[in-house]
Parts: sequence; structure tokens; C-alpha cells
Amino acid sequence: MTAIDWQSLEIGFPGRDVAYFLATALPPTLRRAQEKNLVRAYHEQLTQMGVDDYPLDDCFHDYRLGTPQAPLLTVLGSAYATNEPTENSDRMLLSMIKNACAAIRDLGTLDLLGSHAR
Repeated sequence: MTAIDWQSLEIGFPGRDVAYFLATALPPTLRRAQEKNLVRAYHEQLTQMGVDDYPLDDCFHDYRLGTPQAPLLTVLGSAYATNEPTENSDRMLLSMIKNACAAIRDLGTLDLLGSHAR
């Protein structure tokens, strides 16, 4: 099975999708333990699909830079959701935001962003 998210199809920053998925879907302890392996597996799939000028170190760097998208998209998604909030949906969104903020802290993304601004 292949799933395509057509609502946000675009050419964009390469680390954003993998960062959004790993930062929101995994509890921090699991993400910390597995993120290097998971980003490596993601990178391997990219190379198997023909991406040949994108070193693994660059992919991991872009993953780190992509993590701020996770809380941003989660908050925007919850603000524009058309269904009535439920206790379960509130718990899920809060978990996603907490997980994403933990990833940003763990990966030193704000320091990394600051170094790019200079």
C-alpha cells in the first residue's frame, strides 16, 4: 500500500516530512533511541529512489532543521480542524506538541537555527 498526502503536496525542505513524523509520532525515549537508525533508513530509501547527491550527514542535518515544523503544523492543524475536539483528540495533539518540543531541545535545533542566521 502507498499513501500520499495530497493536501500538502509541494517541493520543499527535505528534512521536514521525516522530522514531522519522528518528532510527533514517537515518544521522546523511543525517538532518541531510534532516530539515527530511522533517518538512515529514510536516507537509504531516498538513494534507492534515485537521490544520489544527498549525503547521510546532510540528511540528518536537514532532519534537525525540519523539527520546528512539527509543533507549528500540529498547532495549525488543530486550529483548523473541522471536527469538535474530544478528550482523545486533545490528548493526541498535546502529545504531538510535547514530543516535537522535546525533539527540538534534544537535537539542539534552536542553536542550529541561530548558527544559520549569522
